[in-house]
Amino acid sequence: MLLSNFEILKLHLIILRPSSAPLIRRKEMQFHSHTPSPRKIDSSTKSFLAKYQDLCRHYNLFPLSKVKCYLHENVLDLAADRIRFDDWKPLLEALQCDQGLQKIVIRSNYKGKVIETASTKEKVAHIRKCPVIFTAYGLSKLTEALLKCLCLNNCLVYLELQGIPLTLRHLDILLEGISRSKTLKQLSFIKIPLGDMGTGRICRALHKHPNVSSLNFTACGLTSAGVGNIANVIKAQRIQRFVEIWQQSLRYQRPNLDSMMGLRQITLNYNPLIGDEGLKLLLEGLEDDLWITGIEMNGCGIGIHGAMGLISFLKNGYAISVIDIRGNKNVPVHLIQHIMLLLAKKTTHYRSEYQWDSLPTTCQQPLKMPLFLSGAPEKTIHQQEATGRKDFKHNITTDKT
Repeated sequence: MLLSNFEILKLHLIILRPSSAPLIRRKEMQFHSHTPSPRKIDSSTKSFLAKYQDLCRHYNLFPLSKVKCYLHENVLDLAADRIRFDDWKPLLEALQCDQGLQKIVIRSNYKGKVIETASTKEKVAHIRKCPVIFTAYGLSKLTEALLKCLCLNNCLVYLELQGIPLTLRHLDILLEGISRSKTLKQLSFIKIPLGDMGTGRICRALHKHPNVSSLNFTACGLTSAGVGNIANVIKAQRIQRFVEIWQQSLRYQRPNLDSMMGLRQITLNYNPLIGDEGLKLLLEGLEDDLWITGIEMNGCGIGIHGAMGLISFLKNGYAISVIDIRGNKNVPVHLIQHIMLLLAKKTTHYRSEYQWDSLPTTCQQPLKMPLFLSGAPEKTIHQQEATGRKDFKHNITTDKT
């Protein structure tokens, strides 16, 4: 049976197809293996800036210059109100897998409440009246990214949240990361409506996490009850430190008080409901304490009775070096001067890196009162001062001896 030319050509195509098709597929696979998607790159060794730029390239977005501003110093400083919805995605993805940032500051000046109904991506994408973090969806994504960063990052020593509308649910998410962080030293909440309940939850987390040495609750709506929670942390950490001293003495070692972990500085500025009762509770917690060196209580509703109690406390010779109660209108100038003289005498027994400025003539006259008077400040404070930015000073002066 003779085959036509068309049938012969068709037979040849059927025979050749199985051997040629795999070869083509193999070449295609080899080509795609050299061009992976940016999201599949192993970024564990990359810096935050490199990861952020890769993710922006992946999502066809331009990296924000205000995000990259201080990344060369391993500092992430975000003005959250100015970041659009689309720009948050690469930023949070880079943050949640970061392992190199040393300081994170997230600030907001927006005066408003969280939009609880904006709980999905689709709903948030159409909102233009408020920042993304003032929606339930945006706030959840931010706290989840911070949680993962705190768990992975072994370089992070400083975390500051300013004006972020944390609810108790989001605060619990953040505290889980704080309790698992091994390197966090300074924790700052500024203008966040924590109240006594939120402060209590933070203090309970610090009971089992003595790494944090500096705690800031500026303008967080604290009352005397919130200060009582802080006093309980001081007492609990003091007991733990005394146990450590006892254990070292059993091994004939000389205890090194400066090397022991726990709180050293506490800032409670602009919480006017603290009052004399709150100061009294705090001083009771500081009795027999050898580690707390600085407390700031500007504008905390302290009066004459609180100031007199503070003077009696300082005359007993406790270890604290600085208690700043300026900005309390009901405290006379001569009592503030007397308190500062008592504190200044404590620095004459050892060499201090900082010096006291001249005493004020009125309560309104500004006076620099450094927190770190009991010895050399931590390295992270020097790094903050080196940036030359007010965001990281926290009332710490640079007048060295």
